Amino acid sequence: MVGYHLYVLDKLGHIAGRSDFVWQDDAAAIRFAETYPCPHGVELWAGVRRIGKFESNDVADFPAAPALH
Repeated sequence: MVGYHLYVLDKLGHIAGRSDFVWQDDAAAIRFAETYPCPHGVELWAGVRRIGKFESNDVADFPAAPALH
């Protein structure tokens, strides 16, 4: 298992947030980053190694949270 950092980018391409995850390998981390719901894209890192930058994903493609009544 490998620790990864997923950096959420803002509309100017600057880091707006970070989430840390553990995946089996780079391929699993990349699959996750490619579908992460972020309107301005994300960068994926493993320590100081940059895996890649992934373009924006349409947040509407992801199911909404269920409404609480």
